[in-house]
Amino acid sequence: LHPILSGAAAAALSIVMFAALRRRPDRSMGEAGRTAGLVTAVVVVATIASLGTGNEAWWNWRAWSWGGANTGGRNLLIDQRYGPLNYPDKPLEMLRVKTDRLTPLRATSLDTFDGASFTAAGKYSTDTLQVDGSVALNPGASGVVRNTTVMFTEITSKWVFAGGTPTRIDGLGDRKLRFFDDGSLEADPDLQRGTTITITTATPDPGPRKLLDYRDSYPFDLPPLQVEPDGRSVDVPRFGEGTMSVDEFGRLAPIAELSRRIINGASTQYEAVNRMEGYLRANYRYDTSVPAASSPQDELTTFLLTTKTGYCQHFAGAMALMLRMNGIPARVAVGVNVPAASYDKDSKSYVVTDRDAHSWVEVYFGIEYGWLAFDPTPSRFANGNSASVSSTGYVPPTGANVPPRLNRTPVKPA
Repeated sequence: LHPILSGAAAAALSIVMFAALRRRPDRSMGEAGRTAGLVTAVVVVATIASLGTGNEAWWNWRAWSWGGANTGGRNLLIDQRYGPLNYPDKPLEMLRVKTDRLTPLRATSLDTFDGASFTAAGKYSTDTLQVDGSVALNPGASGVVRNTTVMFTEITSKWVFAGGTPTRIDGLGDRKLRFFDDGSLEADPDLQRGTTITITTATPDPGPRKLLDYRDSYPFDLPPLQVEPDGRSVDVPRFGEGTMSVDEFGRLAPIAELSRRIINGASTQYEAVNRMEGYLRANYRYDTSVPAASSPQDELTTFLLTTKTGYCQHFAGAMALMLRMNGIPARVAVGVNVPAASYDKDSKSYVVTDRDAHSWVEVYFGIEYGWLAFDPTPSRFANGNSASVSSTGYVPPTGANVPPRLNRTPVKPA
């Protein structure tokens, strides 16, 4: 509902219900019954009023829901919206995590651009498995193996948080596990407050040299890119297989033009990603109080060409969009990622609060490496992928065949 309409409906309903309770008292109801009726009216009114929160800022701090029902903990919405992030005065603890290395914990991804932002519209379920406590997954996954223990404290979630490709999960209890084509996992019933799960993951870390040599094409058709509010979409040629006029991107043409200036004739997909990630981290400023643009369709244009200030929603959406405009398979990942200072090296643990909800970019590098994390937001980093210029372990290759415009050092690492 539109906020004005929902507010009007709530006001109207409150008048009707309170009037009814005043004019038709039931003697058998008694004072306690009338009080209960008033309380019920207030709850109903508040519920209707809350339906208007869909136009709030990206992380909806007033109507928590991480894709699940609110049954014992607060929830967090993943719907992407722009505008200032109005945090509560006191940080809300979400998770307690124990792991040998700090990495982003991914919940799900958004791969369809609707003309304003990335959504989960293109996601589909591939399978559902009944689980009794533990489950083994993805037997062919390879990479750095890591065990991460996640305890849900003040939120519930249908999504399983993982810092890589899950190969085993313990502590799920008796529930169903739903698989999605993007690798995300949904639990049914939701993971409740107090639930603790241990996730074993495998994360490929090929490094810059191997990615620089990567030239395989994306094995699927890239989704059309919606460029106008009326639904007009364009099919972008895959990277290295042709170009299209920036004018074909309609109102997003200025973003397409900027993307080409940044990539500037990159010869490989990784070179283009490297330049794009480094450019955003070096030339744009992080700020959660940035006001919303005049319309959602203008948000990324305003961010990239005017204010050059935003938060992870802007950075990740802008990078993924500009890569897609050049035929590179990219999407937005949604999850949590804490600053490096939040990690306790002695206990190998950290606490996740509402401030740590985050989005970053995933780019596809073939069957061998899959989707790899890159983080254009200056306040965060994508440890786990040393090819990301946000990683403190980023070391570019050397040699005569290395592109001269490859970033030479980490760019504003956390």
